[in-house]
Amino acid sequence: MKVFKIIQKKDLIYEIIQKSILTTTDSLFLKKLKLSNIYEIERNDENYEEIGNKKLLWYWTRYKNYISIILKGLRIIGDETPECINLFGKGLYFYDSIGSIPFIIEDKEKFIFVFLCEVSLGNTLEILTNDYFGHQIPYPFDSIKACGKFYPSKTINFENFEIYSGPVLREIFSVILI
Repeated sequence: MKVFKIIQKKDLIYEIIQKSILTTTDSLFLKKLKLSNIYEIERNDENYEEIGNKKLLWYWTRYKNYISIILKGLRIIGDETPECINLFGKGLYFYDSIGSIPFIIEDKEKFIFVFLCEVSLGNTLEILTNDYFGHQIPYPFDSIKACGKFYPSKTINFENFEIYSGPVLREIFSVILI
């Protein structure tokens, strides 16, 4: 069963999410970004293994995929996905900041949907190069954190989770594959 709840502007989580968006996005991109509504979706029918190292991380999708995600949850992308999207192997790709999401919007698309997801990362392997791991994350790791040129400098703790906040520093950024 899925429970949908609108997050009110006066709620603490709304303020935290808004701060994360405003402080981890450059001003040029921020002008194109419009926060219309924030919803909390509770999926009681979803089971996942609790392995610790819990974060609130960003996931984006095109409009055409959004209904499927709401109904069925996130799924690992298929073999037909181009390798440029599967840079580090098959899995779900999450981002520590809105500004590092590779928005690929076709001209006909007016909207994209961004989800802030509860993610349990477990033991994370940090890499600095485009190492391709195929279908298997190396033992003893549960997730991969790919580090790049930019990264958010702060985290905010909220209900046993961390959410990244800015300002963004120019050194490394993260893409997280689980």
